[in-house]
Amino acid sequence: MTTLLVHLNGAPAVGKSTLARALVEERRMALLLDIDVLRMSLGQWATNDESKGVARRLGLELAAAHLRGGHDVVLPQLVVEPTVVTQLDELATEAGARYVEVLLVADDAVIAQRFAQRTGPHPAALTGRVPYAPAPRPTTAVVDVSGALDESLSALRAALDG
Repeated sequence: MTTLLVHLNGAPAVGKSTLARALVEERRMALLLDIDVLRMSLGQWATNDESKGVARRLGLELAAAHLRGGHDVVLPQLVVEPTVVTQLDELATEAGARYVEVLLVADDAVIAQRFAQRTGPHPAALTGRVPYAPAPRPTTAVVDVSGALDESLSALRAALDG
């Protein structure tokens, strides 16, 4: 079985972290790699733009090491820049893994409700608004996660198998 770098992409509050946790629970030794959690672990992260780059660098190094060890990595991260997607794809290839980008989408009302329910510190919460979601690329699987968690997880599994 091929090792996977599963990139769950999409707007804040669409359900990336929730689905990532559920997917990791199903996969032996899979790593849930949340770059935002790494960023928030850095001193003065909220007032220092350098924290974004530092967290991404640390996350990519951690992902590469885990993939080389033969274990899946699940990365719930909004990425809109194609160069970052290319970097993730190259990282997976160099580690002998397959990169799978899954764009999670949901109805605007569902995202707005989930965003309003968000609590605690979070980079997206600093702005007080939901940023736009990335457009899917030709190789991106698109999964609608407007429904219940079990339905969304089933759709995600099907996208990974496809």
